[in-house]
Amino acid sequence: MTEAVPLLNPGQGSETDVLLIDDSVADLRLLMDMMSLRDLRVSVALSGERGFQQAILLKPSLILMDVRMPGMDGIATCRLLKAHPVVRTIPVIFLTAANDLTERLEGFAAGAVDYIGKPFEVQEVLARVGVHLQRTMTPFESSDPSQLAVSSKASMDMRLVVA
Repeated sequence: MTEAVPLLNPGQGSETDVLLIDDSVADLRLLMDMMSLRDLRVSVALSGERGFQQAILLKPSLILMDVRMPGMDGIATCRLLKAHPVVRTIPVIFLTAANDLTERLEGFAAGAVDYIGKPFEVQEVLARVGVHLQRTMTPFESSDPSQLAVSSKASMDMRLVVA
């Protein structure tokens, strides 16, 4: 049994489809594996500071970022991104264990378009990434989402474990 997960023609436009910003190497590896299920080009940054620099340099289609990181946290990074004219329109999705309502609202106020709590389901992450990537593309670039299915069982086998 398969379920449709919206995602389009990856790789159209920018050189990087998704910029992953997280201080956890284990989480980055899992996220990279997930994005490879959709043939998305991925770049990674281990800090908010480096993620901000890479976003300006690479101009990814979407940023998936942790909130709680040493140094510049995700909220501060998001505020910087949204204030910079080159990257302000790039959607930012927070993927984090910071599930407190106040923190989520602070993330949205900083400019995030979505929020996914850890631990997460692979299918949910891929679906949300797909929806936001689709919104950033013009109608001429989109494809039929029903052609982009993922096996439910394969998706359920991968889960993020928060230490």
